[in-house]
Amino acid sequence: MKIKLKVERIEDKAVILKTEDDVSIVWPKNKLPDELEPGTDVYVEISLSENKDETAKKILNELLNINE
Repeated sequence: MKIKLKVERIEDKAVILKTEDDVSIVWPKNKLPDELEPGTDVYVEISLSENKDETAKKILNELLNINE
């Protein structure tokens, strides 16, 4: 699964990304390319592990900051 995100702003140690449906995701700045600037599109690809359903759900919930 590939998710399109847009760089909303860059802070000291984090980059704030927005999904197409306006959900914010905070990502460590050191885990993204240095040449990012606000407005840049970023694509994140999520692949599944052996325990596909639970792992994918957990990852998406963590990225979208959803608590169950």
